[in-house]
Amino acid sequence: MDTVTRDRILDLLYATVGELNTMLEPDMQLEPSPETLLYGERGQLDSLHLVELIVAAEQRIEDELGVCLTLADEHALARTTSPFRSLGTLADYVEERLTGDGG
Repeated sequence: MDTVTRDRILDLLYATVGELNTMLEPDMQLEPSPETLLYGERGQLDSLHLVELIVAAEQRIEDELGVCLTLADEHALARTTSPFRSLGTLADYVEERLTGDGG
């Protein structure tokens, strides 16, 4: 697989956010920005919507990059800081998993 940049990963996540936003009420929709908080303190998503975002992101990564990744696994759960805190932390985590740097 060719090297995938963080910007490419963010683009994939932003497309996933756009897809999720079609299912959310207008006041719950996410801004496509690395700083957008997803889950946890001040996060915008409840657990169900977070799972929907993760599953859609996994599918988009597989469709666009040809890589099957499971994002909500022991690697994610073992971290001190959740990779699902913001779009930026999720992009960092995806990049780590794609490059093999994150365990």
